[in-house]
Amino acid sequence: MIWGILWKKFKKPAPKEDIQAVIDAYEEEKNAPEEAYEIIKEQNKFGKTTFRRIKKKVVNKKPDDLEALKEKYMETKPMKYETILFDMDGTILDTLEDLKDAVNYVMRQNDEPEHSLEEIRSFVGNGMKKLMIRSIPGGEENPTFEKQFKEYQDYYPPHSKIKTKPYDGILDFMRECKSRGVKLAVVSNKQQPAVTELADYYFEGMFDAAVGDGEGRTVKPAPDAPLEAMKRIGADPKTTLYVGDSDVDAKTAENANLDCVLVTWGFRERALLEQQKHIAIIDSVNELYQFI
Repeated sequence: MIWGILWKKFKKPAPKEDIQAVIDAYEEEKNAPEEAYEIIKEQNKFGKTTFRRIKKKVVNKKPDDLEALKEKYMETKPMKYETILFDMDGTILDTLEDLKDAVNYVMRQNDEPEHSLEEIRSFVGNGMKKLMIRSIPGGEENPTFEKQFKEYQDYYPPHSKIKTKPYDGILDFMRECKSRGVKLAVVSNKQQPAVTELADYYFEGMFDAAVGDGEGRTVKPAPDAPLEAMKRIGADPKTTLYVGDSDVDAKTAENANLDCVLVTWGFRERALLEQQKHIAIIDSVNELYQFI
């Protein structure tokens, strides 16, 4: 019945976000009628006429209709999270160029073939050692593997901030999270000193915990890092969201019993991400705001 009235009035159903915002504002009006419209105007950017029409046709119905409508939209409304755990490489930091340069420095030093950016993109995700196993011909069977791995370990940290940069919009999103009291942490397969340094350098004061490879933890997709981060900041898994860019991240979240959002701006193709367990796949940082 409600949808029929809306269809006749607007020629098409009102957007979900408009209807839910009016419902939310209507409930707020009971205590703050002067402020309700300004609140939804700021959040949803639709006009007062739309507000009044939807309120008249939807909210001012008998309670059963209102409750049914609220129930319908609450089913699809994103959950709001109190804690967000971020993967680092490919999720909040574009580190690929510096990783490629470090790998290829080692390759040149040892007369090994260098790798393209796309090759390095496919190699990353399981930690520093796996990156070098995939980069060095023969992997661990190469007689100079340990030497080359050590060269990488020595070279990358002091050269990790040359081309690396945060993805557009991620710092603004983190600031908004902090203003709303949302706890933030980063969990990475990088070694702990590198995670600490990069987190402090690019995201000073943003993280309540920064957890990398170290202290006997098993790297992702084992749940050790996210579990440690949640322990440090007192986070409830039920209200914690994991944000990553890869199949490794999706499996990590699953192993830690966390909801997972996967981002397409990182190191893996959408086709691979769609095969993973997730609650959403997003194409821009702006889409993260719906979860806080």
